[in-house]
Amino acid sequence: MSHQNTRSWSLLVGRSAARSVRLSSDAPAVQTMTTTAASDVETTLEQLIALRKAGAEIIRVTVPTMQDAIALEEVVQKFVGRGISCAKKGYTACPIVADIHFSPPVALEAAKYADAVRINPGNYINRDSPQNDAEEQEMHRNMLQKVGELIEVCKKNNVVIRIGVNHGSLAPRIIEKYGAGLEGMVYSALEFLEACRHFHFERKVVVSLKASDVKQMVFANRLLVKTLEQNGFYNKLHLGVTEAGAGEDGRLKSAIGIGALLADGIGDTIRVSLTEDPINEIVFGRLLLEHIKKLTPFTPKVYTERSPHFTYYAPPQIQEREVPPVLKEFRKGLVLTEYCGDNVTPDTLRSFGFTPDTTGIWQHAHNSVDLILCEVFSDMQTLPQEVRPYFLLKKDAQNYATLDGRVIATLVPLDIETTADVAALSISDAVQLFLIKENSTGLERSRHIANLLYTASPTKSVIFWQTKHQNLAGEALQAAMGVDYGVLLLDDFGNGVVAQGVNFHEAKRNAFAILQSLGLRRVQAEFVGCPGCGRTLFDLQSTFTKVKEATAHLRHLKIAVMGCIVNGPGEMGDADYGYVGAGPEKITLYKSGKVAKRNIPAASAIEELIQLIKDSGDWREA
Repeated sequence: MSHQNTRSWSLLVGRSAARSVRLSSDAPAVQTMTTTAASDVETTLEQLIALRKAGAEIIRVTVPTMQDAIALEEVVQKFVGRGISCAKKGYTACPIVADIHFSPPVALEAAKYADAVRINPGNYINRDSPQNDAEEQEMHRNMLQKVGELIEVCKKNNVVIRIGVNHGSLAPRIIEKYGAGLEGMVYSALEFLEACRHFHFERKVVVSLKASDVKQMVFANRLLVKTLEQNGFYNKLHLGVTEAGAGEDGRLKSAIGIGALLADGIGDTIRVSLTEDPINEIVFGRLLLEHIKKLTPFTPKVYTERSPHFTYYAPPQIQEREVPPVLKEFRKGLVLTEYCGDNVTPDTLRSFGFTPDTTGIWQHAHNSVDLILCEVFSDMQTLPQEVRPYFLLKKDAQNYATLDGRVIATLVPLDIETTADVAALSISDAVQLFLIKENSTGLERSRHIANLLYTASPTKSVIFWQTKHQNLAGEALQAAMGVDYGVLLLDDFGNGVVAQGVNFHEAKRNAFAILQSLGLRRVQAEFVGCPGCGRTLFDLQSTFTKVKEATAHLRHLKIAVMGCIVNGPGEMGDADYGYVGAGPEKITLYKSGKVAKRNIPAASAIEELIQLIKDSGDWREA
């Protein structure tokens, strides 16, 4: 489902031609953000130059106060380097976005110097619910006044407005009227857009809906596009999974969320939000765009209506599919691998994630490979009895089976086009898993086949197997697996993936991280972490790493590490525990969304967090 045709026009961001970027879904721009406030002029300038040289096409700068807004003038002048040639500077300037949260006067000042102003409608104006019709009308007049004042300055200076809706900071009145879910996010943006249309400025507005939950982010944006089109809006969209965290988790969440929308033709700029050096956001963002370009189109010869189960505009109900009895706990998200060796040693079993207990009996766990597809295994009888249910031996060109034949995995021909083709498949009475083994980079053929399989037999497991991952490693592998596997699982087209290749251990970790990011399997504690900005007043990156190292084994918990109170309490609303910056080197700890300990010195806050978890009875030994 593509929206490219209805949004084919382009928008120029940049108050002058020398530092402008033309937004288009055909070539999305890569954004990032400095970790300093604008008032720290020299440090901000240093970061801007480094990020631009690394390939950032648009850069956001935190402007929380009037002091920062005034300082932005000097930052922009030095960054642009008026009168200094590009060759002498060593870079060309790019658009600067002033990041505003609470203050309309700060936005008015920043709009005099920035190329774009980012407004969060949840924090900007009219947060509380009106008590009567007169108050509602007064709030509407107030909104038009404040928006009109900003638009006047933006028109004068050729400045774009970005509406940035965060799931964690919706205005209470929006939540009361539309709820805190997808509709609340969409209508928070729509209301602001309607105000911009009142001043004939709507085409100069970029919209973004962000959430730390991947599904929330994807389905909110899909619903946004539909709603905007219904209301005659065709705005440029900025994409990102906010507070994605760090490492492979942050990258895979971003690859799934951003990748799903880009694959649908949605999105004109992207940001990979990582709790790391912002240069890393640019590097992975570019890798993600490169992989999206490789996706090959597929159009079946015969069109088949998509099952109503695949809802597109709202998260589907996860189908409970058939799996081997030993895997019932993990039926929502399976990880398989292919094994080409002729025997299995204890080291081999450990590589699959099996571990022996104190009696020497091998145990399958939450982070163990679920099924091993054996190509040439010579003697299954030599396997320990307890692991035999997890091994399937190749029987013929299309099928693998367990020793007792009670579980079968069937390779589905890629030339399946119609329901009649599916009917011709051998459907077994045994537990059967269908393997879609894709040999080209793409999503649509797998979607088409999975839809046909679901229509014919909705309870059969469907496993995605992408052979193009074989020789990939590092961030390239994360981008590929996040898109090729995560996007399909997001819409519940299947319930498992095959992890293999020359970097098997990386592929296995990525596979489990994908399942966890989509809520299909818990392998470790769930972490939410913001990327940090000028409002962060402690060492966020090292703190996030230390918190994760100390608590990752607490699989039953969701833990948030947030730089400040602007988005912190909201984005971690469903977290079990939260670690939030409250001031210079001061931390406030949360339990179940409520303050548990205030203004703790940052030096001892991690220990205090661990003690809070222990005192609450939620601690488990690793």
